[in-house]
Amino acid sequence: MEKNNSKKKTSRFSHWFFDLDNTLYCANSGIFNQIHKRMGEFICKNLDVSLKEAKYLQKKYFIKNGTTLRGLMTHHGVKPKKFLEYVHDIDFDIIKPDTKLNNLLNKISDKKIIFTNADKIYVEKILTKLNLVNAFDDIFDIKK
Repeated sequence: MEKNNSKKKTSRFSHWFFDLDNTLYCANSGIFNQIHKRMGEFICKNLDVSLKEAKYLQKKYFIKNGTTLRGLMTHHGVKPKKFLEYVHDIDFDIIKPDTKLNNLLNKISDKKIIFTNADKIYVEKILTKLNLVNAFDDIFDIKK
């Protein structure tokens, strides 16, 4: 990730942290609907439960553990990589760049960091679709 740092500093902040999902792209884009569906399928297949039970566990773990993945790791020993590879196997083509947002982000001369519970591979796919690959200085993902 390379960013043009030649801009004059315009704020009192040195670092800006941005969430990725439903923040840098529209919440109604359909991305999270796909991920949500894939989570249920993953739980169903990997825990050998009905889809109804899988959806129940998905919601329960999200509420109790903060994320569905954390609950699956804690209660079933699920490996994050396996889960994330499965749930992020989605259609990224539905995401479109937001020129207005991109222009605003480019005006921020301070360090910009993505903070996410996803992995870097997923983040880079999203940023590519948004035309924001070079807009951020770092990605703080699930592995950091």
